[in-house]
Parts: sequence; C-alpha cells; structure tokens
Amino acid sequence: MLLDTLSEVVIYHVAGIARWVSPSVVDLLGWTAEELTGHSTAHLWHSDDFAAVISLRDAVYAGELAALQGRGIFRARHKDGRYLWVDAALRIHESSTGQSGAVTTLREVTAQVEADLALADLEARYRLLAENSTDVVYQTDVDGVIDWVSPAVAETLGWSPTSLVGQAAMELVHPADAIEVLALREDFYAGKPTARGPIRYRTAAGDYRWMSVRAHPIFEFEGRAIGAVVGLRDVTEETLARQALVTCERQYRLLADRALDLVYRADADRRVTWVAPTVVASLGWTPDDLVGTVMGDLAHPDDAAETAMLRADLYSGVAATTGLGPSRDFQLRMRTKSGDYRWMAGSATAVVDEDGRPDGVMTGLRDVHEGTLARISLAASEKLFRSAIESAAIGFAMTSLWGAFRMVNPALTRMLQRDESWLLERDMFALVPSEEHDELRRDREMIIGGKVETTTCLLRMIRADGETVRVQRTAVLIRDHAGEPDYLLLQIADVTLEFAAQEQLAYQTFHDSLTGIRNRSWILDILESDLRTARRTGLHVGVLFIDLDNFKLVNDSLGHAAGDEVLKAIAGRIAAALRPGDHVGRFGGDEFIVVIPDIHAAKEAELIAERICLEVSSGLEVRTHRIVPTVSIGIALSTSASTASSMLRDTDAALFKAKNGGRARWHFFDQAMHTAAVARLTLEGEIRDGLERGEFGVHYQPIVSLIETRIDGYEALARWEHPTRGLLLPVDFLAVAEESGLIVEIGAKVLNDVCALLAARPDIPGRVGVNVSAVQIGRANWFARFIETLKRYDIDPSRLAVEVTETAVLSLPPATVTNLQAIRDLGIAILVDDFGTGFSSISVLRDLPVSGLKLDSRFVHDLTASDSVANALSAGLVGLASGLQLTTIAEGIENPLQEGVLRAQGWTHAQGYLYGRPGPL
Repeated sequence: MLLDTLSEVVIYHVAGIARWVSPSVVDLLGWTAEELTGHSTAHLWHSDDFAAVISLRDAVYAGELAALQGRGIFRARHKDGRYLWVDAALRIHESSTGQSGAVTTLREVTAQVEADLALADLEARYRLLAENSTDVVYQTDVDGVIDWVSPAVAETLGWSPTSLVGQAAMELVHPADAIEVLALREDFYAGKPTARGPIRYRTAAGDYRWMSVRAHPIFEFEGRAIGAVVGLRDVTEETLARQALVTCERQYRLLADRALDLVYRADADRRVTWVAPTVVASLGWTPDDLVGTVMGDLAHPDDAAETAMLRADLYSGVAATTGLGPSRDFQLRMRTKSGDYRWMAGSATAVVDEDGRPDGVMTGLRDVHEGTLARISLAASEKLFRSAIESAAIGFAMTSLWGAFRMVNPALTRMLQRDESWLLERDMFALVPSEEHDELRRDREMIIGGKVETTTCLLRMIRADGETVRVQRTAVLIRDHAGEPDYLLLQIADVTLEFAAQEQLAYQTFHDSLTGIRNRSWILDILESDLRTARRTGLHVGVLFIDLDNFKLVNDSLGHAAGDEVLKAIAGRIAAALRPGDHVGRFGGDEFIVVIPDIHAAKEAELIAERICLEVSSGLEVRTHRIVPTVSIGIALSTSASTASSMLRDTDAALFKAKNGGRARWHFFDQAMHTAAVARLTLEGEIRDGLERGEFGVHYQPIVSLIETRIDGYEALARWEHPTRGLLLPVDFLAVAEESGLIVEIGAKVLNDVCALLAARPDIPGRVGVNVSAVQIGRANWFARFIETLKRYDIDPSRLAVEVTETAVLSLPPATVTNLQAIRDLGIAILVDDFGTGFSSISVLRDLPVSGLKLDSRFVHDLTASDSVANALSAGLVGLASGLQLTTIAEGIENPLQEGVLRAQGWTHAQGYLYGRPGPL
C-alpha cells in the first residue's frame, strides 16, 4: 500500500521484464500499471537515450557503480507520444527467494532540464557574441582575477587571450585610474550603475589606451557574488579629441575674454548694473556714466530695430532653468562720449534666475570700426567690380586653382555661345582642345608655384557650335586673407580677328601680295641660310636671276591689270618648273629669284634654267590677246666666300649679258664678267671722288662754217683729269656715269663751266653746244636747274645750243618735250646729235622742237670721191634738213675729201680733227 501512494514511479523488473509497476505511472507517463507489467520497458526510452540506459544498467549489474546503484536523466515516452525528462535511479534488488532483479525509480525533471538547457544555450550565445564582438569582454572571479577574455583583446590591446587568464585585471589599469576602477567594483557589487570611463588600460607594447568600461557582477542562485563580466570599448581617439577640444575651448575662452574691449551686465529692465573699465578706451564713457542707463540708447538710430530684435531673440529661447540662457551675436554702431559713432561687434547672453525667468543680459563688445568700414568699402568695391565685370565687353571668369568655373560674365557666355549654368558645371579644360591642355597646366603650375602672379597666353576655345575662337587669356592669382593662393581671375578676350590679321600680316611679310609666291625679304633670308648650309656640306647653291622680256610692252599696250595677270601666270609657271626643295621669290617688278640648294655641278642649274624657259614660253591668253612670254636668266653658283648680295650681283651681271645677247636665253656668270663688274664699280667710285675733287673739266672743239670757212661755234666736251690714268675722254667713263646717274652732276658741271666761260669771254663766236643725256633731261628738276644756271651768269640764250642724241629723244615724255620747247623759245638751239643712228629720224624732225641736226661721224667716214651709198645717204639727209630749214653740221671730218663732198652736198657746218682737236679756250 505504501508503494501505491508514492508520487514517483517505481518499476521492479527482472531480466528487462516489468514485474511490478506503481500506479503513479499513469500520472507520469499515461500508461497503467497493468499495461506495463509483464512487458519489456525498452519501449519507454527515447531512442537517443536507450544506449545510455542500457549502459547504466550494465554498469550496475557488473558492480562498476558504488552500492550497486546508478542514476541518470533520460527521456521517457508518454503514452501519447511525448517525451518527458525523468531522473531515473537504478539499484539491484535481491529477493528473499534469492532471485536478482532491479528497481527503477522515475521522477519527472522536465522543467528543470529545459531550464538548464535554455541557460546553457543562452550562455553559449553570449559567449559567442563576446568572442565575436569588437569590444573586449573578460570575466573575473570575485577577487578580480581573469578567468576568460574575448579574442578582441589581441587587436585592441595587443594581448593574447591566454596570456591574461589568471592575471589580476587591476594590473592592466593605469595607476592613476586605479581608484576609479575600485570605485567601479564597489558600485556594481552594491547594485549601483556600473559604467565608468574613460579608464586607461595597458597594452602589450607598454603604452596605454583609453577604454570605456561597463561591468556586471555574477551571482550564485543563493545571491552570492562569485565574479564579474567586464566590457571594454576603445575610446582613445574620442577621448584625446575631447581633451584637445576642452583644452582649445579653454584657451579660446580665455583669449576671447581678454580680447573683448568691454563687458557689461544689464538687469531685466536693460539698465546697466556693471560695466568694465575698458569702456573708457572703447567709447570714452566712464563706468559711472553708464551704470543705471540703458545701453541700447547709445545705439545708432538706424540700428534701433536690430537692438529690439536682439532682445526678443534672447528671451524667446529662455528655458525654465537657472544660469545662462541663449546667446546672440550682433553688430551695430554705438555712440561715443564725443558724439560720433563706432562700429562694435558683440555677443549677448541671457541670464536666467532660478525660476527660469529673464534676469538680465551679459554683453561683450569689441571695437570693429576700422574693420567694418573696410569691409563696407570692400563690399562696395566688390559690388562695383562685379558690376564692371558683368557689363564688360570682353569675357571675365573666376575659376578655382584647378580651372573649375566659379563665375562667368555675359560677354564670355556670348563669346562661347554657352549658358552660364553650363559653364559653371565645367572647367577650362572642357573648353580648350586637348593639344593645348599642357599649356594650361604649365600656366597653372607657374602661378600656383609662386613664380608669377599673372600669366598671358593665346589659346583656342571651343564654342557651342564646334567652331573655335582665338582668345588671349590673362590669369591673375587672387590670394586669401592668409596670403595663400585662392582662385584665379581670368580675362578672356576674343582675338580671332586680330589673330587672322596677324597671320595675314605674317603671310604678307614673306609673300608677294600679287603672285602669292615668296617675296624679296624671304628669298634673301633663305638664300643666306642655304649658303651657310653649303659651306658646311661642301656643295653649291645655284641662283637664277630671271627677268621677263619686253614686259613693259604688255603694260603699255594692255594696261597694268593685264600685266599683273601675266606676272601671276609667269610666277606659277616658274614654280611648276622647280624641283621639291627649290625656292622661288618675286624680287620686284618683273624680276624673279630662284634659289637651288645642294647643287653638285653647274649642269643641274642649267637644266632648271632650260625647264623654266620652256615652261614660261607657252602661249598665254591675256585680255583676248595671245602673247608668248620669254625670260632672260642670269645664273651663278656659290663659292665658300659667297654672300646673298654677291650672288645677286653676279646673277645680275649674267642677266645683263643674257639680255644683251638677244633675250629669251640664260647666261652663266664667269670671271670676266666679275672683273668687268668690279671695274665698273671701281670706276663709279672714282667718278664720285673725281666730282668731289673737281677733276672734271671742259674742252672745246670748233665748229666751222663750210660756206664762209670760219669758226662759227664750239662743242663743249667733258674731260676727266684722272689722278693716275691721266686725261680721260667721255668714251672712258660716260656709260658708267649714265648707268649710275652721275652724268647729272657731270652735265651740271659742264653747263656751269660753259656759262662761266661765255660770261667771261664775249668774244667767242657763234654758239657753244652742251651735250645733255637722256638721264639728265629725264630728271624732274633738270629744266629748273638749267634756267637757274643761265640766270646766275646772265647768259644770252642765243649763245647756247643743247645737243641731245637721237636715241635719247625717241622716248622723251611729254613734259620733257615741253621743257625743250621752252628752251628753244628762249633762243637756245636744239640739235639732234648722232643723227641717222636711230629708228625714227624723220619723226624726230617732225615732232620735236629741233633747230638743227649733226650727221653721225660713221656716215662721214664712209664718204667717197665717187658715188656710194654713204654719199647718197648723206645727200638725202642734208636735203631733208634743208627742206625743213634746219642747221646742218657734219661730224668727224678728218680730210679735205670729206669736206669737199659735204660742202658740195649743201652741208652748212663741219666739225672734226681737220679743223682742230678739242682743248681748252
């Protein structure tokens, strides 16, 4: 009966078969005692625990356990299929009959086991959390010795977890923080808040790091503390930053307190209760002047609204706490004792009483008068500056040091055809072609590096339509208040037209505007360059001096516009005949220069000259007229001593030779030509020197009347008393004098000497003939100088004759013909010298104011006693002249035969060695 009343389940079994089961089994497992009696109990155990149950039974039967009994906690199956945790106790039972069996006692412990399992799972979770946390977690016993520490300690403090186990946690704490840690332990064991920090913990390296500490005690079920769990978070950086901030705040507060010009306190009614003595230096008032007054009354009337708003702002934010309330900064003008106003910057803080009501204001003022005026002036200047930039006709922009646009003016947006917003999202590099980016970078580096404060460069900038504009960009470095580079001010001027004009000017500088080929300056420069190269390489430079034959005829007949067309065509043809690397330039008028570098032999230059002649001579249609142009070419090859000027001189001499040879040909410069050119140049210099030294004089050859056989005049002939060569006749110097223009001075000297002689010798019979060359009478001032000389000596014009060669008068312009007519009208005779050698003798006699003619000595030389061609020509000419009532003079008479023939033909006058050689009078 006693066993039937037990709450625990008792099962007696032999050899695994239940022999008796207490009735309480139905309450625990839902089975009745009858259902289990006589059956195996194996089905009551969870399959996972069955092996453990058998192992426990076997151990008991084998006597391995003390007192032949064992115990374990297993899962037993309820009749409804559930499993309950039971505390199973097994012991051996010997019956009175000697039969051995076992008694198993079952007590349900489901709630306790599940609680233990949940606790174990929770502990495992927390342990896992601690091990994976970046914070350091360690566990100590009640004496503070570390039992366990999380792996994070290695990264945070450098210790390995195992090296700290068994070590007192206090040994890691900075000695200065030990009291703080002890207080922490006392607090959390007493149930007080357990957070502290920051506290310094020693690292494995020996230094310390600031840690935020949170600790929790560990208690037994009985409530006795057995240890603690401590969490550490590294707050070194925050702590150091906070400490630095506190230090800075203290320093800045101290600095601010010392820097203020004055401080005052006002009560709730705004009346001053205290003011610092510095008010005297700031505003001129004494503290006694201001105590009891309203400080706001000193504000400038224009700042009254600012003062009212300041007070409203201060008290609108007051909270229901004592101490200091909100602060507000302000700036206004305060009246000084002298009556003027000064700008003051201030900071006002509301003072609140213990009931949270406004109790007054603490205010600090600093004198910022000069700075404010400067700032106002600067603001006005900046406004004016911005207004000027906005209205400027050229582009302006402000950019960062790296080129990003900060501001652009309308002129720049118009120039680039882009919106302001579009530009402000980009930089200079987006608007400049990539090939000019390096230029921008160098420009920027020079400014930022401090090498210059201003740079100017030419760039291309891309417009919205893809076209580029040429701009001149001037960059000025703007520095901040500390003197450091801040930004760039750019002036961007559109110079597209100017650039094009410069390019055109540069083109025109070295190109001929008519033909488009190179001009004289360039061809001379390239010639000098090629000559220098030739001296290094040992090769030659060939130069061709080209002159267009009879070009004047084209201009005179078809006009200058047609002549320009011919020159352009010829220039193109010459260029087409050249090799790559050869150069052609227009030297002037109808002259061209060709430079041929790297010549090995003269034949190369000859071939190019032949090619040019052939190319040029093709027919050319000009203004409906077909012409066949030809050129004459002078060729010279360089030597090691050649210069551009010497090459031009040599080719000019060769060209002259080619023209004299009949034109439409080329001629090489040779040594004989050089010798002649040098001699000519030398002679020209000697003529100049002779004129300066007065070496030129006049000899007179008589002119005889064949009718009366007496002297009827003289011809004045120039003579040169050369210092080394003796007396020189005109044949020795006249050609050079005419070519150089020195004949004008020689002619003036002869006329002057003749007039002086006539003035001194009124006895000289007849007229004195003075020779005048075409060069002389072609000068614009010749007629005026001629008349002036006559007037100076007061000469009777009838005593003079002017002799002009037939070839000279053929091409006289109308103005010169008029001058000759005026001379004849004065009574001076006009004689045509060397008559019969020209092409238009009859027209000369018809069209010019001729007084007489002189038969050329070549006709006289061929005269014979019997009929001959020379006789017929002489007779015909005298008949023509007599019919025109002209004076006739035959030159070169050397014998009586010639004199007799001429007299018989009707010649009135004669001149020659038969009557006398030229000499002084």
